[in-house]
Amino acid sequence: MIAKVKLNHSISGLMNYLTIKKHLVMDSNEVLPISDPKYISKEFKKRQSFNSRCKKQNFHIILSFGNKDKIDNEKLDTICRDFIKSFFEGKAEQWIAIRHPDTQNHKHIHIALNRITRDGKALGTARTGMHSLEICRKLEKKYGLQQLSNIIGENKNKMKSELKIIIEQALQDCVELESFKNELLKSNYKVLTGRGITFVNKTNGAQVKGSAIVREYSLQGIKDRLSLNQQNISNSYYLIEPRRSLKDLTETVLGTAEELLTSQQTQYHEEQEELNRKKKKKKNKRKGKTL
Repeated sequence: MIAKVKLNHSISGLMNYLTIKKHLVMDSNEVLPISDPKYISKEFKKRQSFNSRCKKQNFHIILSFGNKDKIDNEKLDTICRDFIKSFFEGKAEQWIAIRHPDTQNHKHIHIALNRITRDGKALGTARTGMHSLEICRKLEKKYGLQQLSNIIGENKNKMKSELKIIIEQALQDCVELESFKNELLKSNYKVLTGRGITFVNKTNGAQVKGSAIVREYSLQGIKDRLSLNQQNISNSYYLIEPRRSLKDLTETVLGTAEELLTSQQTQYHEEQEELNRKKKKKKNKRKGKTL
């Protein structure tokens, strides 16, 4: 069993998509299943008017089953209600489930679900991918369904695990955001920053937000780690050599001064010798002209 949970803007557009071809209304809640699609959309919109802040007010859920699964309409209704109850923890109120019987090789059911509840609150969207995967595994066991691999969800989890290792290694070596980005590029991940931070796999374009991996990998969390690295380097500058006593420092200073004085004396003597050679040469030259 595979569940895909999507957010949708327009209930009218969604209902049109679900009913434009041959279909069968399987089940519904707080909306009459025999109603016209336009009337159902109107009922959804009445409740959605209670919450104008929420822009994506509908869930479009697709439950897919394996070819070997023997599911009649009654069992499908039960699974559908069980999934909705588990996924939304009993808070979902208004929905309708529709099946397209002309796709027997792809057994699936569509659910249009109103995200806005009677009290005007919006159902949350956190952990939708992982949450749906967990529920599918439970329902497969409960109803004896064929276990199907949710490729998108599993690939996402694999990507998160891989990124966690790559990010942690980069955070150990970098002190600036740009150098951090360059390190991730070496591992085939592009880093996008704005209000948050997103990691993009350059091979397949898959994306994941930093905070979705772990909360500490939000943009601010990563900046804090990089800043701490810079601070640690600055502090360690004064600890590169062991502290030396005043006597040792005095001897070092005197030794350096002595070397400098010796060098200056040597240079002075060399300059004097060169000057004497030039004077002697001029003197000899004058004597030669006199003779």
